[in-house]
Amino acid sequence: MHKLGDELRRRCSWRPGQYDLTLSPVGHSSEFAAFVRRIRSDVCYYLFVRDERHRGGAVAADVWFAPPDMPDDGLASLGIGSHLRIAEEETVNGTFCMYIAKAVAQQSLDAAQLADEVETMLKSASGGPGLRPYRLLRRAYLAASQLRNLPEGQDWLPVFKCAKDVASGTQRFKILDEMTETVYRHMFARQPKIPDMALYSEDVDIVAWGLSRQFYIEALVPNSARSTRP
Repeated sequence: MHKLGDELRRRCSWRPGQYDLTLSPVGHSSEFAAFVRRIRSDVCYYLFVRDERHRGGAVAADVWFAPPDMPDDGLASLGIGSHLRIAEEETVNGTFCMYIAKAVAQQSLDAAQLADEVETMLKSASGGPGLRPYRLLRRAYLAASQLRNLPEGQDWLPVFKCAKDVASGTQRFKILDEMTETVYRHMFARQPKIPDMALYSEDVDIVAWGLSRQFYIEALVPNSARSTRP
């Protein structure tokens, strides 16, 4: 099956690791491709390419500097970070590839400033409607990451394993989503023995339904893989 990310890399003659961008297998299709690079622990660089030609549109490329999250349109609902359309053409041609290359080069120069802006938004006392739920999900993921090393947190280990499988393209995201919700609700029910989980008692559904997004992005571009270049 033809997939857009493969076509982009072929037509633009991308060498393996040329831009240090990881292609997300979740959502990858003939109409959409998402590439991600870890910049800092709290900041990622996203390149989204969409093919709308069958709807009378064009092929378009957008970039985001935003917090670690599922590389999809959900980034827009966070209201955190910066977004820029960098290319729009009738086909994936030399001009389209040139626009992407120029944007990546320019944003390499602007990376520190743009990442600082994202971190400032994350620390802000006020923000868009997506900020509070995102903070809850992020805190829940970090708590799970710490708990997996403790006897009372062993239930998280299969979830981390599943997230890696999804990021490698060998497992479906739906399985991770279901597993994460099941384990989180189980851990939440045991919260008197796990104080960290009590942080999320008012928003158990928000966390249970969205936590898989955090597991996926952390498996796709681990914090240890962060770079100073976008």
